[in-house]
Amino acid sequence: MDYHVTKEALAVCETVFDGVQEQPVDLDFTLPDYCPDIQRILKCQVYPRIHSRSISGDRLEIEGNVTVKLLYLDEDRAAVRCCEHTESFSASLNLKKSPQNAVALTKTQVEYVNCRAVSPRKLDIHGAFSICARVLSRVEQDIVCSIPGDDIQQKVKPVQTGSVTGISQQQFTVSEVLEIGQGKPEAESIVRTDVCAVMEDYKAIANKVILKGNILIKTLYAGNMDSGELETMEYTIPVSQIVDVEGIDDGGLCEAHLDILSASLQIRSDSDGQDSLLEADIRLTATVIAYAQTTLNLVTDAYSTCYDLQLEYEQIRLESMTGALHDNYVCKNTVEVGEAGISRVIDAWNEIRSATAQVEGGQLIYKGKFNICILALNQEEEPVYLEKMFDFTYAREWSEAIGNLRCEAEAAMLSISYRLLGGTGIEIRAELGLQAFVFRSETCQVVAAASADETKPRARDESASLIIYYADAGEKIWNIARDYCTSAEAILQENNLTEEVLENRQMLLIPV
Repeated sequence: MDYHVTKEALAVCETVFDGVQEQPVDLDFTLPDYCPDIQRILKCQVYPRIHSRSISGDRLEIEGNVTVKLLYLDEDRAAVRCCEHTESFSASLNLKKSPQNAVALTKTQVEYVNCRAVSPRKLDIHGAFSICARVLSRVEQDIVCSIPGDDIQQKVKPVQTGSVTGISQQQFTVSEVLEIGQGKPEAESIVRTDVCAVMEDYKAIANKVILKGNILIKTLYAGNMDSGELETMEYTIPVSQIVDVEGIDDGGLCEAHLDILSASLQIRSDSDGQDSLLEADIRLTATVIAYAQTTLNLVTDAYSTCYDLQLEYEQIRLESMTGALHDNYVCKNTVEVGEAGISRVIDAWNEIRSATAQVEGGQLIYKGKFNICILALNQEEEPVYLEKMFDFTYAREWSEAIGNLRCEAEAAMLSISYRLLGGTGIEIRAELGLQAFVFRSETCQVVAAASADETKPRARDESASLIIYYADAGEKIWNIARDYCTSAEAILQENNLTEEVLENRQMLLIPV
């Protein structure tokens, strides 16, 4: 006969997809008529941006644009020129199943770019970028919590774990008119713009999560294209967004992300007709996965006092979120400039390449790489371009969780400042915004099903109500009870014991 088992549903976050797909960039590009000829290439950069992602059946469909931007010198070698070309791209990723209640987290990573001037007006560009995607789905996992039956003895292990109370993804737009600072020239054209979103904090209330963060904008613009005059401006736009997350309670833990889908910065005229305004339109995605702590009673073993019991086991993985951390870290590095020397830095920006985190020895340790890009003037007042890759490591105390820990990490560049070191080097001060989500996982073997053959009852000694048994040190009461077709509770009570593992060799009275 098959025993009816009682199950409890646990909502978990299942990873339906976690992978990378490389996208090529192959372009034969001719300069527009309004751009002067190329004398020397300073920097060719690729900016891929995902603007839509959707899950259709067992596929993740991704659409986006990739902008190739070229910084170069014209024939006079005095002005930095900029031209760009934008193309659309699409990708279709196979998922292992058709998920329900799923969200997709995506980002892009430039792998390499090679740019060659075939002629003063034609470029041959080859490169690649990667689409990194994770698809997460809220599913309910049925776990055996009891095997009812008068003849059944079961070992139950209470376990604290996390349940996914809600998962939500929502798009919204931020529009802002920004003023060019006093004393700065009007903008004639925008050379380059960096936009990133940084999560600062969140607050969970009934069925809602309030996200707070900042949009960081840094732009390099030309005040006068003829003279090559370049200026930088930086802006911080506070962001507050309410995301509906069904099932979350006050104070619940969340994994929260802010991602930029698209960003545009356009020059606008003020009331006096001066081009001193920048209109920013930024479309973002807010993703929230909410967790709550719960207690599960897991049946790890069982036997029947009447029949031989056949058990089926399964391995389950339980995971709970233990913390969401936000840290700022300042690191200093030096970029050597060589014999030509540097008289002035025009602009410095970064490309975050990687960020990871792990818990080790009571500390949470962030590690990663970022690339510093510098546009400057040499001693002859000619524009030059420099770049250098740096590693970073930052450790903070973290001893709130033990066991098998997993960390998800993100990094963003909050600010970059610099100073010249006698013209032979540039000291870079980079402030990083670091974010980590820490999860504790545990793998357990539990009973999944139980059955017995009623035609084959267990042999029991019914000639006495008590049996004397001499137990060795280290023996388990559970195993003794199984052998004598009784319960562990009955043996403990009969012998006034509280521990289920015997410390010393002793005589036991076994009630049967």
